[in-house]
Amino acid sequence: MSIPNRNSDPRHVILEERTFFVTASISGKRSLLQSDRAAQLFVATIFDYQAQRKYLLHEFVVMPEITSTC
Repeated sequence: MSIPNRNSDPRHVILEERTFFVTASISGKRSLLQSDRAAQLFVATIFDYQAQRKYLLHEFVVMPEITSTC
C-alpha cells in the first residue's frame, strides 16, 4: 500500500487539494458532551463556522458515549 500525497510541504501547498480527518477527545477520556444542550451547541458551532466559510465540511458525526456494562 502506498502512502498518499498529503500536499503538506509548505512550499507546495495546494489548498484546494487538502483534506483532513479530525478526531478529538479530552483529558482522561472524560465525557465532553454530557447533555443534549452541549451537543447541540457543538453542532451549531460547526455549522456556523461552515457558513462563515472557515472550512469546507464534507461530513461529520458526533458519536455517543458508549460505556461497558461488563
